Amino acid sequence: MEVLGFLLAGISMSLFAYNARRLRRDHGIRALLAPVDTEAEIALHVANHAATSRDQQLAPLHVLYGLVQDETFIAALRRIGVDVEQLDSALLDELERFDGTASSSEPYHADNAPFAVVTARVYARHHGRDATVADLWQALSKSRAAELVGVPAARVGFALIHGEAEPRAALPGETAVHVILRNDDYTTFEFVMAILRDVFGLSDAAAQAVTTATHKDGRAIVGRFDVASAKQKVEAAWARARAERFPLWVGVEVC
Repeated sequence: MEVLGFLLAGISMSLFAYNARRLRRDHGIRALLAPVDTEAEIALHVANHAATSRDQQLAPLHVLYGLVQDETFIAALRRIGVDVEQLDSALLDELERFDGTASSSEPYHADNAPFAVVTARVYARHHGRDATVADLWQALSKSRAAELVGVPAARVGFALIHGEAEPRAALPGETAVHVILRNDDYTTFEFVMAILRDVFGLSDAAAQAVTTATHKDGRAIVGRFDVASAKQKVEAAWARARAERFPLWVGVEVC
């Protein structure tokens, strides 16, 4: 698990706002597209077209609309039971009603979109890769626009990043199971440590060892629990991850 916050600690919000304004003024969407992969680039082109064709400033609403045209994003939504056609129709209705001069207190304020794209770039750059559709979603997940999907943002991120819905919290016929933790690029070291201490009862040293092993090896065993206890703890961890919009993968397997 990576600590992403330190990358932003030395950069003031005013500098981010200045950079976003400069990028938009000097190069527009092309400057923001440079470090993204093909799918994310297409999603952002769709978003930009949805805005410019309506004479609107680019907003999170437009970026979400672009994502919903992407096959990878569509597949993730369908894995968790989202009606993609209904969502697409709802987004088109919102776009037609969108006021491009919305104030910063209103749901889809334009200034949030360039910042979200910059944030996606920071995620990706830190991990030495181009920004992806998953990066764009994670950057948008705390926006009001993301609420239009109708399910917790962390569930969408989980399906998108891990390629599956959340794993089982219990296994039928078993009396005891191992709880397993898997790595991702978005859930912070501090959050995982807190989950391991508060939910699974690990000491600070044990929590740090499991978190480090997860980051290094891609997965780690949290511990062995009876089925009822494992189910309760895994579901509690999911609830906290959803509340913080982290795509935490924690599940069970046979000992």
